[in-house]
Amino acid sequence: MGDKKTRLALVYDFDKTLTPRPMRDYINWPDLTDKKKGALWNDKPTSFSSEVDKEIYWMRKVKQYADLKPGRLTRRFFLEQGKNVTFFSGVESFFTRINDSVYSMSHGTMECNHYIISSSIKDVIEGTPIASHFRNIFASLFYYERTGPTFPQIVVNDAVKTQCLYRINKNRERWSEDVNEYMPEEERPVPFSNMIYLGDGLTDIPALSVVRKNGGYGIGVYSDITPSSLKTLKDLIDGNRIDFAAPADYSENSILCKALTTILRIIIEKVRLQQMKKESIQTSRTLARQHG
Repeated sequence: MGDKKTRLALVYDFDKTLTPRPMRDYINWPDLTDKKKGALWNDKPTSFSSEVDKEIYWMRKVKQYADLKPGRLTRRFFLEQGKNVTFFSGVESFFTRINDSVYSMSHGTMECNHYIISSSIKDVIEGTPIASHFRNIFASLFYYERTGPTFPQIVVNDAVKTQCLYRINKNRERWSEDVNEYMPEEERPVPFSNMIYLGDGLTDIPALSVVRKNGGYGIGVYSDITPSSLKTLKDLIDGNRIDFAAPADYSENSILCKALTTILRIIIEKVRLQQMKKESIQTSRTLARQHG
């Protein structure tokens, strides 16, 4: 396959896909009791502001809280909060294990890149011990001035998640790059058929749909057996949004890891077959010219 390695992509939501709880639960918000946290974060937009993106609304609430005491919420503060985040079993060693498996199964001809696409705060994710494993982290980002966050610089909502997938697909991963510029399918560095998307909820449906409709794979993970989580899982299955569902256990011999390894093996063999097909056609054409 030449010296250039074929790229595979594993794409993850963050909250409750890699972590047991939403990100904001891991942040030690200064001066907020549990009761005040609930009042601040769990309220809904009023009728006056109901026509608002829920992710922008939440980021606005963070800014309002920061404005109560300027200087307490800085980028450094959020990076430090990343140390508080806990992960599902096996997550912290998972990425190295998967990379080693892909290298072994592909005989060193392919590499696995990991990505996060999340509406949570990017600075917190970058402060976690797993951040270095990701080629890119697409997540919501504040613009900071001396007093703290002043406005949302990047907002990742359900629709933007799909844009991020195309950025991976076309290798246009910087926000300053035009992802809408035409690029022939055969020239795209990471075909959707080389992607696996892992998510836990209904907010992942647009991204799961894009990946699966274009030949990739979707996996639903779950951690709690409640009526709400089971309904979400049922919706993902009934809507044909996922190829596989598994408990959020990333340990070496877990159901999830066995399924992922199997899917990766399928992708690798498909890539090999496509390459063999291309080479056989080129050889046949050469022979035809020589003996024509």
